[in-house]
Amino acid sequence: MAFQLKHGEPVPIAIRRIVAEQLGTGASYLRNAAPSERDEAVHEARKSIKKVRAILRLMSPELGPVAVAGNTLLRDLARRLSALRDATVLVETLDSLKDQLPADFNPALLGQVREQLAGDRDKIVQGLIADQLPAAVAFALERLSERVRSWPLRATGFAALAPGLARAFHRGRKGLARVRRNSTVAGFHEWRKRVKDHWYHLRLLEETWTEETRSYERGLKELETCLGDDHNLAVLRERIAASENAADLVSLLTVIDARETLLRDRAVRLGQRLYARKPREFVRHAEASFNAWNVQRKSQGNAKKTKASAA
Repeated sequence: MAFQLKHGEPVPIAIRRIVAEQLGTGASYLRNAAPSERDEAVHEARKSIKKVRAILRLMSPELGPVAVAGNTLLRDLARRLSALRDATVLVETLDSLKDQLPADFNPALLGQVREQLAGDRDKIVQGLIADQLPAAVAFALERLSERVRSWPLRATGFAALAPGLARAFHRGRKGLARVRRNSTVAGFHEWRKRVKDHWYHLRLLEETWTEETRSYERGLKELETCLGDDHNLAVLRERIAASENAADLVSLLTVIDARETLLRDRAVRLGQRLYARKPREFVRHAEASFNAWNVQRKSQGNAKKTKASAA
C-alpha cells in the first residue's frame, strides 16, 4: 500500500502498517539487489529508513522512549550505509558541473578528479559486500519491524497527528531562521532534515490534499531538492579543497561556490513563503482538510449503500 493514511483506517493501525511496509521494503532492497544494483538498493533502503524516522518524530509525543530508541537505531543503521551513497553522489555532483566550467578548464584534470571519486566509490562497494553489511542491516530492519506491532499507539483521528505536525513545522521554521542569521553548511544541512520530515508528514496525508496543498507540497519538494543539492556541493567542495591538486582546481571551486550561493538564496526565498504561517495555523488548515476528507468519503460511502439498496 502507499505511504499514506487510508480512509477508515485508525491512525494507530495505519502508522504500524506504513512503518512495517517501509522497513520490509528497505530490507528487501538490501537482500535482493544484484551487485550491479547495490548503490540503488542502498539508496532506496536509506529512503525507507528516512521515512520511518520521520514517522517516529511525528508520533514521538505519544511514543516517547520508543521513538527515541527507534530513531537512534535507524540513525546508526543509515550511517553504516551512508558511505556508499555519499561516494556515489560526489561523482554525480561533479558530473552535473561539467557544463558550467570555463572553456579553458583542463578536461584531463576533471577526468582525474572523477576517476579518484569513482575509485573511492568502488572500494566502498567491495567493502560492503565483503563485510556482508547489507544483509546485517536488512536483518536489523526486519527485527525492528517485528516490534512495531507492540508500539503504544492509542490516540485516534487527527488528534493523534496534530502535536507531531506542529512540532515538525516549528522546527522547520527555526531551521530557516538559523540559516538566515548564519549561513553555514551545517545549518543548511540540519534545515534540510527538518524540511524532509515535514514533507514526509504531508505525504502521509496525501488523501486529504486540496489543490492548495498540492501546490504547497510541490514547493516543499523543490525546497528539499535545493537543500540536498547544496549539501552535495558542500561535501564535494570540502573533498576537492583537501586534495593534493586543490591549487589546480580553483576554477572548479569557484563554480561550486557560485552554484551554492544560487541554491541557498533560492532555498531561503522558498522557505520564507512555505513557512510564512505559524505552526498553529498550519495544523488548523491540515485538520480542516482531514475533517472535510472524512466527511466527503463518508458521504460517498452512504451514497453507494443507498444506491445498492435501491437496486
